[in-house]
Amino acid sequence: MVNARKKSDVMTEITAYGIDIDRGIVVKTGKQLYYGSAAISVLARISDRSGFFNRLNYRIFKSEKRAKLLYPVLVLVRNILLKIRGSEKINNLTE
Repeated sequence: MVNARKKSDVMTEITAYGIDIDRGIVVKTGKQLYYGSAAISVLARISDRSGFFNRLNYRIFKSEKRAKLLYPVLVLVRNILLKIRGSEKINNLTE
């Protein structure tokens, strides 16, 4: 896990690919980057399935179709929570 608000090799790579981190999640496995709903689906499939939340997450997001359908809702909730917290956007593409 990488803090996208801090400079790192992974964030440099994400920015070089033109991925706007403010618009979605990125998962890197090996040399492959997954973005948005594809990232949440990959994350669900590679995560541990112990515990109720992890099993639920796996069942919902292992399907790329369901992930694609539900992902915009997750982004909306994330953006609302960041606004409530007063967090600024990362703006990795404007640096």
